[in-house]
Amino acid sequence: MRYDDDLKLFLLTCLRKIDYFQEPAVSEIELTHIAMQMIAQQADSDSLLIDKRQTNNYQMKESMIIIYEGKLSI
Repeated sequence: MRYDDDLKLFLLTCLRKIDYFQEPAVSEIELTHIAMQMIAQQADSDSLLIDKRQTNNYQMKESMIIIYEGKLSI
């Protein structure tokens, strides 16, 4: 049985744009596993996703943020 909802397809498309997630190095099964481990989070407009003053370097290196809808200002 295949699980092909819009969010999964969006995440797989985003992940495939990353060099080391491209085929044949990483299979769709592996990418699906990564996508399913991601945590959805909603943020209000003008809120901070990451505040460098409150986040240690390890957390920043281990994070991946994909913007599903909206704009990001750095």
